[in-house]
Amino acid sequence: MSSLPENAFFKIDWRRRSARFILTLSMASNSFTILNRLSTSASICHCSATDGRGTTLDDCLFRRGGVAPPNGSALLYIHLIRHIIFSHHLHYAYASFGLTMLRRKGVIVLMGSGELTTTMVEVHKDMLALLGDNPKAYFLDTPAGFQLNADQLSQKAVEYFRVNVGHPMGVISFKSRDLPRLEMEKALHSLKEADYILVGPGSPTYAIRQWQNTAIPEIIKQRIHAGACLVAASAAALTVGRFTLPVYEIYKVGQDVHWVEGLDILGAFGFNLVVVPHWNNAEGGTHDTRFCFMGDLRFRKLEEMLPSDVSILGLDEHTACIIDLEHEDISIRGIGSVTLRRQTLERTFR
Repeated sequence: MSSLPENAFFKIDWRRRSARFILTLSMASNSFTILNRLSTSASICHCSATDGRGTTLDDCLFRRGGVAPPNGSALLYIHLIRHIIFSHHLHYAYASFGLTMLRRKGVIVLMGSGELTTTMVEVHKDMLALLGDNPKAYFLDTPAGFQLNADQLSQKAVEYFRVNVGHPMGVISFKSRDLPRLEMEKALHSLKEADYILVGPGSPTYAIRQWQNTAIPEIIKQRIHAGACLVAASAAALTVGRFTLPVYEIYKVGQDVHWVEGLDILGAFGFNLVVVPHWNNAEGGTHDTRFCFMGDLRFRKLEEMLPSDVSILGLDEHTACIIDLEHEDISIRGIGSVTLRRQTLERTFR
């Protein structure tokens, strides 16, 4: 075992069924370092996303709570031990850097785009395979509920799963919070039974307006806690963080740059993030449409508006970031990268 550095003032012994970590908190750097890793947890893809320098994305999110620990004095104005959890063979004690460790079981897949293309077929198949025999898969249509072609988009998802994935998919139709009572009860009942929940394109702010003050966000969290898989792509990926980017309002209508409150589904699992899909978008041709059509200049202004403890998770198009909550592992699939950014710090993982 590695010896503790002289400036270490607290040691954590992290034991799990599949991994053991010896960590130290350093007063000088106000950070923590993994000193010894005896064994690693199993990854869905048998590898973890890395930035090329030996740092993995799951190290940053699960064990640091972001790009770097929050600023503070050497006393670290936090509770060093937040919880001690005993659950069967699961036993660990840990320090929390703005990251509340909760009992977690399911999988969250965030896609930058391409959720119904050939790029993501194997991702869908692999995620369904984790759920045992005959998982119930549903497409939730809310983000595109205002569009005249909303039903066609739903049928496209059903057909895509039938032909390409080889698995039946139902549709949870919740186009508006003004649904008749029986239709709303039917939608909520199906969501409570869902093992695989796919939510995709449309307007993130429209989806949030329809879901706020309904049971839907809480049901989704409960399903993930129970082991279900949430796949949030494109507009839906924007909704799951602490804040949401109003893309249409800024890019099409011309409103001043601003954020709106997100559903913060990720916050229920300890992640203080905003999620930005279409990170590497190039549809603008002669003008910059990176960062979900915001371009560099507007996005820098948006970054300045975020609280200092919030990190940005940027998803390239046709790229999936798979967060395995039970094993505390993150892997990346598809053709692009995932970027983790906070203020002046940025790391790109492949």
